Amino acid sequence: MSQLPAIASTIRNTETVWLLVHSPFRRQNYLPVLIPVMGTLDKSGKNIKSFGKGFANINNKRLLNTQDRKQLYGLSETMYADRPDKDRFGLEDLLVGETPITNNFHHWEQALPMLSEQPFIYKYRLAQTGHFMRRAPGRKYLERITISTERPQLQFILKDKGNFYELSLQYLLRGTPIKSPLQDAMLFIYNGTQYHLLASLRDTAMMHWMNSYDNRISVLKRSFSLF
Repeated sequence: MSQLPAIASTIRNTETVWLLVHSPFRRQNYLPVLIPVMGTLDKSGKNIKSFGKGFANINNKRLLNTQDRKQLYGLSETMYADRPDKDRFGLEDLLVGETPITNNFHHWEQALPMLSEQPFIYKYRLAQTGHFMRRAPGRKYLERITISTERPQLQFILKDKGNFYELSLQYLLRGTPIKSPLQDAMLFIYNGTQYHLLASLRDTAMMHWMNSYDNRISVLKRSFSLF
């Protein structure tokens, strides 16, 4: 009996991984960028066991196998190329015309719906170029996350504390406050491992302003009208 022809294996052992790269340190307040790396899957095919260098071996039909991935790769290249040398930004940079921050924010807005559909997204907290271009990211600096397409709304809460008012800020999704939200990567808030891009740069400036006061501002009643 003749031997049946061998069937070519279609099992994938590599996958495209997208890194949200941003340093949490004030001295390295770089703009958040999206960096693609090649990930090697474990035997289950559900997790990444090792990572490649930024952009290395990614630009091929096997890993950029959908139109969304091709567009995300293009946005990643643009974000990386537009990274300014300046490593500190103030609130005024969020509220003026076209700046590196405004361009970066609009790139994230474009990436959001496509990125939310990707299976492997990680936050990488080492933002210096050498850490994601010349070497693979270290596992201790990585955290797997999800990206939501829902954009939070800001709501101020004013409480009467007797001699003063207390102003605080909360974030709403579909009218419901997000529990224990935290700010990260300059333009995002997150709860657990789910990240939300803020709705506008004005909201981003407001978030940073309130965070500089630990999200609580107390105003004496006699000064409230001036405030």
